[in-house]
Amino acid sequence: MAITFDSPTGDVIDDPRGKAILDELIPGMTTNPSIGLGRPIPLRAIMSFPQNGFSPELQAEVERRINELDQ
Repeated sequence: MAITFDSPTGDVIDDPRGKAILDELIPGMTTNPSIGLGRPIPLRAIMSFPQNGFSPELQAEVERRINELDQ
């Protein structure tokens, strides 16, 4: 299954390639107990929540790397 930055966060985490990217760029995100609530939410939306504190640069890097996986 192809994953993109717009895929549900759970799908990205379930793909070993996506999980590796998130683990590298956002340590602890995939193991955070609260991530279960966010699994159906698109990764783009999770990363855009202001309370998560992800910089626009980090969001752009995650988007670029995730979207390159199936090109």
